[in-house]
Amino acid sequence: MKLIHLLPFMDKEELKELAAKIINGEAKGVNLVVLYPFLDRADLDELVDQLLEKQNYKPIYGALPFLGKDKIKAMFDDIVKHATETGEAAADEDVSDLFEDEE
Repeated sequence: MKLIHLLPFMDKEELKELAAKIINGEAKGVNLVVLYPFLDRADLDELVDQLLEKQNYKPIYGALPFLGKDKIKAMFDDIVKHATETGEAAADEDVSDLFEDEE
């Protein structure tokens, strides 16, 4: 039986532990992206922080499958600009209004 078939039945802590093993290279054959639907927002945020610390950016792009590199870069630039202008850290506030499509 493949591990991905067990994901819906794993509890929160087991999923976080598996994610940590994947990030650290201890678990092979499982793509980190398949865990995303089973993680809550806080766990996903924590996971992204871990990936940023390790400078492992590819799985982060998988979290945003409908956005290209240019759009992700633009989102990052908007967050930095907003934080610089307001003097507040973007992680401490709701910045969802920065990502509305401008058409």
